[in-house]
Amino acid sequence: MDKIDSILTYVKKLHGISESDTSFDPDMIIHINSALMAVNQLGIGPVTGFYIEDNLAVWGDFIPDKVIAEAIKSLVYIKVRLRFDPPASQTVVDALKESAEEDTWRIKEWVENNSYV
Repeated sequence: MDKIDSILTYVKKLHGISESDTSFDPDMIIHINSALMAVNQLGIGPVTGFYIEDNLAVWGDFIPDKVIAEAIKSLVYIKVRLRFDPPASQTVVDALKESAEEDTWRIKEWVENNSYV
């Protein structure tokens, strides 16, 4: 397994947290799972749901479709960022929310126009 494939490690890296620093893992995991649930409700991921408990879960476990995976990673990152480490600037918060809305729209479009589960 490539370390960047780990969902937890990937999100931590985007937040500037070292893989070896596990002090924030419980906080990150709860927000990642919330974001994954939101994405799952858009029609992406296993029909039975999905959650992570540690750094062993990889993106391919959640979504094997590499075409839409980057939009999902972006949306998960943004959702975690807004909850875990929200920016002080309202302008940046608004920009992140706008990006999340666009990613959500693109994911919905993808689900509606591509047949898979």
